[in-house]
Amino acid sequence: MAAMIHQVALTPGTAPQPILLHSVRLLPRLPRPRPVARRGQRNRGKKSVGSGILDSLTAMIEQRDPSKLSVHFVLPAVGPNRLGGMEKLAAEILSALNPQRFESSLVCFCASNAALELVADAVDKYVVAKRLGVDWTQIGRLWRHFRAARPDIVHTFNEGALLYAYPAARLARVPYVVHAEHGRLEFGERRLLRLARVNMARACDAVIVVSDALKEAVVREGVAASKVHKPRNGVDLKRFQVAGNKTVSRREWGLAAEALVVGTVGSLTPQKNHELLIEAAARLEAITVVIAGAGDRQEALKALIAEKGLTARVRLVGPISRIPEFMATLDVFALPSLTEGTSLALLEAMAAGLPAVATDVGGNAAVIRDGETGYLTPLGDVSEFAAKLAKLTADKALRTSMGTAARQRAEQEFSFSKTIEEYESLFEQVAHESRAARKRP
Repeated sequence: MAAMIHQVALTPGTAPQPILLHSVRLLPRLPRPRPVARRGQRNRGKKSVGSGILDSLTAMIEQRDPSKLSVHFVLPAVGPNRLGGMEKLAAEILSALNPQRFESSLVCFCASNAALELVADAVDKYVVAKRLGVDWTQIGRLWRHFRAARPDIVHTFNEGALLYAYPAARLARVPYVVHAEHGRLEFGERRLLRLARVNMARACDAVIVVSDALKEAVVREGVAASKVHKPRNGVDLKRFQVAGNKTVSRREWGLAAEALVVGTVGSLTPQKNHELLIEAAARLEAITVVIAGAGDRQEALKALIAEKGLTARVRLVGPISRIPEFMATLDVFALPSLTEGTSLALLEAMAAGLPAVATDVGGNAAVIRDGETGYLTPLGDVSEFAAKLAKLTADKALRTSMGTAARQRAEQEFSFSKTIEEYESLFEQVAHESRAARKRP
């Protein structure tokens, strides 16, 4: 049976509400949390603001095992049907945390977040609705959620979640806050928001980054190096051992058996820079390009494809769930992004035994061994990107050797079991070190 998604609406009475909404005065200074007793020691006689639903939620919380760490992952608002690497990674990690040691919950800012459908049924799901744009009243809604749910750790993803969930967690006296940086394009260069993000990140108990470039950036901004962690991203390698006839697989996707197919998976956003791949395809008459994903750039990309006369060779197939089967139809994987952390799609392509052509940005250089498992090209260089695609699509033996090397590298460095071990260890380390620091005179 599917797990229930608890919704907190913008106004009372418009959706199921485990938490009633009221105005909240934000304190001018955000206090660090005082030591908080474990659940079994908390005052059960103190009644929280809420309804019958909230009372049931509170009763459920009081029955939890106090020896386990309660972890709430908080994801920012995203476009409808968008499933990026960050959302997918968050859902997979939450679903895989050891239930003997952790109690997992997912908090999203919109009901359309695809991560809600990906997480395991055992994970508690909450939608704390946020208005479009910058919405500081979201802090109050999250405060009430955290005050009722009483997690041990709030784990935010990107600044779109940090800016609201950090102050809410501190006001609700959540013991530990962990923040993850997966990219830096959500609020652009707005000075006040950037200043807020930087100061909140400095005050977190730990900051997770997904590339060396992001690690250098957050340390430059003043986050203590000892707080910065880079758990490896990983993929479930077994999922990408897809057996079967490529011709049959391609027929399912409407692709010709003899076509040379270049593909990519990712949200249709400016960050992913699909325009570069389309421009490269216009220079290579021999290839077919398939772009999987959804996002606000869809119509603009359709227009560009039509403008270049590529409607017969470049296809937008929308969001997909069967990624291993999709990868099995490709000859080459492409990643033309403007910025990346450690791209989950790139790791999945390697696990599928595909050579890749990617821009040399973010963590791509830490994943691709240039000339061995694929090629890295300068950012914005359409000619070089097209040349590397042409080299791989023209040489089947080269594709096979690079694809084999890519799979071997994925097996050695990027297995998902290692990812889970590192996240579990990090959460327990943060809780242990923070408790020890608060006990010091």
